[in-house]
Amino acid sequence: DGQLVSVAPGLVINAPGATVLVAGLSIHGFATGIVTQGPGDANYQIMGNYLGLRADGLQLNGQGVGVSIQGGNTRIGDGTAFGMNVISGNSQQGISIQSIPALASLLVQGNLIGTTPSGLAAALSNGMQGIGASTPSAIAGIVIGGNLPDQRNVISGNGEDGIRFHCTAVTGNCFDGARISGNFIGPAADGSPLGNQGNGIHLSAMDAESPVCADGQ
Repeated sequence: DGQLVSVAPGLVINAPGATVLVAGLSIHGFATGIVTQGPGDANYQIMGNYLGLRADGLQLNGQGVGVSIQGGNTRIGDGTAFGMNVISGNSQQGISIQSIPALASLLVQGNLIGTTPSGLAAALSNGMQGIGASTPSAIAGIVIGGNLPDQRNVISGNGEDGIRFHCTAVTGNCFDGARISGNFIGPAADGSPLGNQGNGIHLSAMDAESPVCADGQ
């Protein structure tokens, strides 16, 4: 509970050459719940957490961003019940992607982003995007979802876009190889209508060549 230190992050991970598992936590009330840093050989697994909500699934002291990706090779969720994170109740993005180092990736699978822990309501939405990536240069290696039903993220109920990619570079491939696949972006976990307040997927200010492959609902 970060209500007394709301300008600081709840957890900063910077562990070159190590594997770090962050599991079973409730992090809320901070400027950012979790910040990942470090080179590509730093392996982070974020599994089974409530990020933006209390352990009982309620929002008491909201925070700015659920997870800020600034480095490391990171996996958020793994398509299992154990690994499912609920990333909701944040005033900004559920997941903010700022930097991924060379030879690393970001894999986001099997999470609820913007919904209540049941996946069926939007009462605890993130204030901005469910997932937002913003860069003045290249960020490669983003995978959101997958081909199997359990790898699906439910990205719904958010205050702006479900997913927003924003690139201000004028040359190169900002999001080379990024893949958004098999997710529910707008539907609830049971497939019923829930929606986001903005676009489902918004590719914004793509000044450079930015190939993104997207499919799902």
